[in-house]
Amino acid sequence: MPPPPSPLSLAGNLPMQLRWYIEDMADVLLFIIQYQPDAAEGVSSPLVELLAWLLCAADRLKKPYLSAKLVEVLFCAHVAGCGSLSSRLLALPRAQQRLGPALMRFYTDVESTGAASEFYDKFTIRYHISVLLKSLWERPHHREAILAEASQGGRQFVRFVNMLMNDTTFLLDESLESLKRLHTGIEPAPGGGPSLPPAELQSRRRQLAMDERQCRSYLTLARETVDTLHY
Repeated sequence: MPPPPSPLSLAGNLPMQLRWYIEDMADVLLFIIQYQPDAAEGVSSPLVELLAWLLCAADRLKKPYLSAKLVEVLFCAHVAGCGSLSSRLLALPRAQQRLGPALMRFYTDVESTGAASEFYDKFTIRYHISVLLKSLWERPHHREAILAEASQGGRQFVRFVNMLMNDTTFLLDESLESLKRLHTGIEPAPGGGPSLPPAELQSRRRQLAMDERQCRSYLTLARETVDTLHY
């Protein structure tokens, strides 16, 4: 009797109902990690292995939003202090061999998620991937897998580097534009002229607050992207 097919071989043909189950699983894990991180340490080994399978098959799920949610699970587990969960997953042989290259591929594939906010969503997803790649780089087995992928010099790796450079340029440009708007917005009226009408003053304050948040966000994303280029 032939062996049963692996989750990786089935990933590209998942029925819609099974995709819903995977999404529900990711939502539950995110909830546990955020609100009951201690409970996340007790996640069963089969579930950890399934999560690793799906992350390594991110390019075959054919649903970027679903792959992004799985990446978010690992990202949140990593930054929320759920060390046992993330360490168990990263210690799996399949993850050591395939997770780094899979994340690099997904970095380029996430250009389009199908959502109305996909242009901005992709930067958040890529931020998660950049943080995870930095963590993988510190682990010898994962570093070897990433270097092996880079040494092949294939089209996929070239796309990954191009995306990093394009994102860096865009994020730094937007950060500078936000800083320029902030500087202009806080300048006093020339010659100590009369203050603005209350409605216009309130509108300007809202715009300044939005520019400040946007600038901080762009700079955070840009820094992480530049760090990825560094190593």
